Amino acid sequence: MEPQKPITNPMLCGAIELMRADNTLEHRSLYIGELVKARFLVPVLADKPPVVDEAGKPRFEAGTQVKFPMLPGQEEKRYLMAYTDGDELRKWKAKSEELHIFIMTFQKLAAMMLNVVES
Repeated sequence: MEPQKPITNPMLCGAIELMRADNTLEHRSLYIGELVKARFLVPVLADKPPVVDEAGKPRFEAGTQVKFPMLPGQEEKRYLMAYTDGDELRKWKAKSEELHIFIMTFQKLAAMMLNVVES
């Protein structure tokens, strides 16, 4: 089994910095292009630990309840956390033994959020 490469998104982080410095249409387009290619670290809480499958990958058993912790915002809004890399994830100080990390693409995150909004 190959060791898992750490999740990093240097091009996305660079596009974010460019947009912050000079919010032009070109920089926004670069940001969106990198956003849809990125993989994110998403913290989750689970009532059971994952089990390792035959391929050596951790998987949750059927029936495991998984919750996505949310950050509170203004006007009763809440925000799903999705981090560009391990350094950014470590800035959030969660203290839970039930905490696990999903690796998700922008497309999967968007589909999940659309499903929440539509239900």
